[in-house]
Amino acid sequence: MVTGIVLGKSCQLPKLASKIPGDVHPDSRVKQMSRWVQNEAITFRLYFLPFVRPLLTNLAKARPLVFIMDGSAVAQGCVTLMVSLNYAKRAIPIAWLVIEGSKGHFAFN
Repeated sequence: MVTGIVLGKSCQLPKLASKIPGDVHPDSRVKQMSRWVQNEAITFRLYFLPFVRPLLTNLAKARPLVFIMDGSAVAQGCVTLMVSLNYAKRAIPIAWLVIEGSKGHFAFN
């Protein structure tokens, strides 16, 4: 999936699937990735942290890191607060929190 994200310059599963090398048809690859993403055993700590920690460490050696904080509506009745790394005119998600709420308001209690 990381290869697909980098080469496809997107997080949309069909775009990722079209960029991942191999003999698997892109439609089948989309179904595989969709099942993987929905799997409750797939956790942030297990799959994301081992990737993002060395990424940030190595990027910090080359340049100062610039982070962006953004609150957005993501689904009906939900908002997300996301911290992303500003890199090569792209926002790479680093940490996020999704809560019930309305667009334009992120209450801290």
